[in-house]
Parts: sequence; C-alpha cells; structure tokens
Amino acid sequence: MWLGIACKRETLVSFCIVIMMFVSVGGVALAGINKIVHPEPVREGLNAFVVSAVCGLLMLLLSAYQYLVGKRQSNFAIMCQAVDSRNHFLTSLLVCGGIILSFLAGTLHSAWSTWLLYADALASIIIGFLILQSALEL
Repeated sequence: MWLGIACKRETLVSFCIVIMMFVSVGGVALAGINKIVHPEPVREGLNAFVVSAVCGLLMLLLSAYQYLVGKRQSNFAIMCQAVDSRNHFLTSLLVCGGIILSFLAGTLHSAWSTWLLYADALASIIIGFLILQSALEL
C-alpha cells in the first residue's frame, strides 16, 4: 500500500485490497465448511490463542493509526487498509473465542460439549461475513 501511494497509484492499490478481501472470503468459507464436515478440537490451542490475542491487539492499534492518518490526508487507500486492519482485530477476537470453546469441548466430556466443536466453524462463518461486509462497504 505504501509503495502504491508513493507511486501515485492509490486507486489501483485500493482495488487490489478489495479484491484480496473477496478472495479471503472464499478461503474462510472453505475453512468453515471443512470444520463443519470434520469437527475437532483446535490443536496447539494455547499457542494459537496467545498469538491471536497479541496480533489482535497490534491490529487494533494499527487500525486506529491508519484511520487517523487516512482521515487527516483524505487518502482512500489508507482508509481501506484501516478497515482491513480492523477486520484482522475482529478476526483475532473470534479466533480466541473459537479456541476457548473448542478447548472446553475437548476437556468437558459431556453430551452437549461436542457441539462446542462447531464454535470454530461458526467463528469462520462470522469472519467471512465481516470480511464480505467490509469489501462491499469499500
């Protein structure tokens, strides 16, 4: 994005970001379908949780910074990037929630706990809709 701005190609860069968001929706949809067909607890849950939480906080800070810079400079490409970074933050929150519920499904061995295995798939579906909404918004 920064190279595109430096080369006066903000519109092209913005278009590429939106296209990548649509491609991401497809990937997330495939992952969600796979988790529905093959539900299982998340492997390496603690590591995945920590990485997702730290990355989510960093994305929140980055999104706020990009939003302020984009507004100040009236730069659509930076605003697109701010929305994308915000989505990464929301994605991290959903991933952390899915990991927690998946962990509970693996530790609680009751009849209803197997339904918690679908939390990861539900998180994927919600993430896909958030990305799609943002891509359509942009």
